[in-house]
Amino acid sequence: MPCDFKDNKLLRVHEGGQQADIKKLTTERKEFLLKEANKEDWFELALRFGKELTLNEWRQEVRKCPRRKMVKLLGFDGGYPMVSGFVSCAIQDLLQYDVVLWDGDWFCERGWTNMIKTYLMAKKDGMAVAFQKRAEVPGFHRSYWELYRQFPHRIQIVVQKDAGYVSPKPILDKHDWLKEEFENGNLQKPKEEKYLTVAMVGRKFQGETNVIAMNGGNITTALAALETSKNPFKRIPWTVYEAWRERRDPSEVTLVHYAFNSKDLNDLTLHISEETRLELQQAQNQPENKGTSRCQ
Repeated sequence: MPCDFKDNKLLRVHEGGQQADIKKLTTERKEFLLKEANKEDWFELALRFGKELTLNEWRQEVRKCPRRKMVKLLGFDGGYPMVSGFVSCAIQDLLQYDVVLWDGDWFCERGWTNMIKTYLMAKKDGMAVAFQKRAEVPGFHRSYWELYRQFPHRIQIVVQKDAGYVSPKPILDKHDWLKEEFENGNLQKPKEEKYLTVAMVGRKFQGETNVIAMNGGNITTALAALETSKNPFKRIPWTVYEAWRERRDPSEVTLVHYAFNSKDLNDLTLHISEETRLELQQAQNQPENKGTSRCQ
């Protein structure tokens, strides 16, 4: 580790022998942590009430509980505010599942990651599992300190390596397919393709779980295209809800646009407002898209 690295609590909060500066978990200390702890206590909260898993440990957990229904939640950067009239609809969908997975986006009260908090409040036996790169884990724990306190032992994080993955052939095949789609102009190429690779590797370990997306950018759209469009890969159902960045760029092409233009895909369901439907129809000069709807 570089000598100038400022975080002396990097990862492995669940390994014994590495927390000499942490107070003993007495009944009184536990009560303090659950009732009075604040962000300064993020590490101890994560240590006592969270759980880090290696990819292999996660695989073992999945095998132990094969009947658990899991769903993946994603959208734009979850650490920033979003605007959506479909949050309650999406929450109702989430509550059908036992476990919500996400790609480790930071917590934001006004972002879609706040839906994880709402889910845990509403489903008392529900679990939330994040997938995140090793170097980002301390920041993740800081971001979710309050949820560790509110929902002890119900948030886990599966830790991926920062780099050094040897992409198996199935992922290379998907990269090749996406490259052709980018070159043909069918999809917009992400600025940082390395994050697309990280998401694809994480997806391999998340399994063929259904997806609930609060819209999303180029990476999310590329993942949706891989799993819902006509290609050689496994089809996985996606439900896309209208949502926008707080500061929306009207010229930005998003997952909602892709879904609106892909009404013939059986594994892709889109929920948008009537106003947005008319806006997209006018912008694309397309006939009425009967595959869109307003969630009741």
